[in-house]
Amino acid sequence: MTYLRNRIEALVSSPPPMREIYRGLFAPVALIGLIHIIGGTAVLFAPQAAYVSQLSGPMMLLPQPIAIAVGLIVVGVMAVAARLLKMSEQMRVALIAPQQILLLVQFIGVSGCGMAWRLSRRLRSSSS
Repeated sequence: MTYLRNRIEALVSSPPPMREIYRGLFAPVALIGLIHIIGGTAVLFAPQAAYVSQLSGPMMLLPQPIAIAVGLIVVGVMAVAARLLKMSEQMRVALIAPQQILLLVQFIGVSGCGMAWRLSRRLRSSSS
């Protein structure tokens, strides 16, 4: 019983290694990568899918649905590989960075669409 108590106290009192904290922060990377792969595949089969709100940011930068589809698939595969394969932390960050940039561009696109929608409603209400 004393051994078990000492072991529990040691686990509770010592912080987890930095690598475990780092891996925990990037846990959703593979899931988001899988979502990007599915979205890219959907755009490949139906290019009109690139015009949905979450892809409006990339469509502002590159108005080619097939290029966006390939980009989504490549970024998704890189993110899944970064999460599942054993590699150095620098390589992992290099593989995850494009996904984070794409998420930022998507956020800007969705925010921009919302702002444009609100602006158009104000203009319509002020002209009435």
